[in-house]
Amino acid sequence: RDQAAAAAAGGQLVAVGTQALALVAARVKGGAGAPTQERQQELMLLQMRLRTLQERSMDFQAEFEKWRDDPKRVDAAPIYGPDGTRANTPEVLFRQELARERAQLLAKIAKIQPTAATALGEAPKKPTRKLYIPDKEFPNVCFMGLILGPRGNHHKRMEAQTMCKIRIRGRGSLREGSRGKDAQRDFEDDQDDMHVFIEGPTEAQVQECAAMIEPLLNPESPRVDELKEKHQNELAEINGTAKSAVFCHICGESGHLQWECPAKQRSYAMANVRCALCGDTSHPTRDCALNKQKNAEAAGVDPQDPAGGAAARV
Repeated sequence: RDQAAAAAAGGQLVAVGTQALALVAARVKGGAGAPTQERQQELMLLQMRLRTLQERSMDFQAEFEKWRDDPKRVDAAPIYGPDGTRANTPEVLFRQELARERAQLLAKIAKIQPTAATALGEAPKKPTRKLYIPDKEFPNVCFMGLILGPRGNHHKRMEAQTMCKIRIRGRGSLREGSRGKDAQRDFEDDQDDMHVFIEGPTEAQVQECAAMIEPLLNPESPRVDELKEKHQNELAEINGTAKSAVFCHICGESGHLQWECPAKQRSYAMANVRCALCGDTSHPTRDCALNKQKNAEAAGVDPQDPAGGAAARV
């Protein structure tokens, strides 16, 4: 009875695979690059395997119990997420295995006939790129702040300019206990080193976005100092603490006040004072050092002796 049921199920799978192949062939009929007969047979087998995988996914609980009770399976070491719960539970690992196998089958189908993968519901993958942040080499540099900017405005401007999605993932990219708003994030991203994940419509746009971010990952780049100053000014404007430029009322230039202006003209006449002993115009005769020395010698006190000078004054 079991053999008859298995044979019937196999016949159904062959029928489903044949129908899927006929649907794909109808869509690409008369088009360029149609697969050969051998490739069509390989395509049909791949579609049958995909159908079997879908049936396993639909009967998840029974298939999971078989997979879990397999004596050849080796349990992976537990990995805990930022919220303290285990991220790689057996259910999660089994779902990831099914998703990985499905992705491999669809990739093989797409190589044989790209339109076949689209007909089976596989959306074309967007180009991506991963840029690792050197937070270990430069622990005192806030790379996340450089990329995000005040209130995240710099991050939003880069996304709007390049039409790419920019995400910061990896260890240290989230607060403790937070999962963030990135739906595509998984525990593998959390276990990886901190990096910038870029996803865009075209490879050119992804390359443009990466060219904007790469200088920010080098603290010795002049772009970093320029961007820091720009962020500080922008944050001051947001907080309402920005200082307006100060202009001199005399020359009209910025950088100094009017009493510090080098072009300022004196509005008063200096007194005609000249020392009769040394001839200098900076002090009168009574304040001259020569006059003080002369008075000390007349009193019989050494002018270089502080104690003697104090006694003479008393």
